Amino acid sequence: MTSIWPTIINFLTVVGICVIPEARRLKALEIRAMDILSKDDLWQIVADVPTDYVPVYDANGKPRGKLKMRGLTGGELTDYQTSLTVQTRDGKSRTNMRRAMAKLVLICAINEDGSPYFSDGDLLKVDAMPSKTLMPMFEMAQKLCGLTDDDMKEMVEDFPVTQNAHSTSDLP
Repeated sequence: MTSIWPTIINFLTVVGICVIPEARRLKALEIRAMDILSKDDLWQIVADVPTDYVPVYDANGKPRGKLKMRGLTGGELTDYQTSLTVQTRDGKSRTNMRRAMAKLVLICAINEDGSPYFSDGDLLKVDAMPSKTLMPMFEMAQKLCGLTDDDMKEMVEDFPVTQNAHSTSDLP
């Protein structure tokens, strides 16, 4: 059964009748009307990570093809976030956003059969792509992983970032 609440909320918001608190109240009503999922139903719903295609542009902005991207599982997202954390010589942790976009694109890009598109050895090549080419891929990966710009900022805020800081990690 499809709920009509999203349509009502959208209409009221578009015509300027609905204020944000009212939209939230209506959204809460929609959620309360949903069925409680069994654990088996939940596992079926979350069995697949989301996928989508992103256009790939050359340096002049001309579309040249498309690349399939996928979201990450919770464990893969944790591994990605951990890969951005390094230990400094004084034993403290800090976020190292170097190659953060390239790392996410590297692990989210897939072939049609679902196998990884890039290998780990491609990280520096992905990082060296023109930003005009890399940004749409990164933004699609972010979207499919449920990562917002605020999430990325929060990762940085949790740890102080210092430029040219030396790390005990040899990770790129």
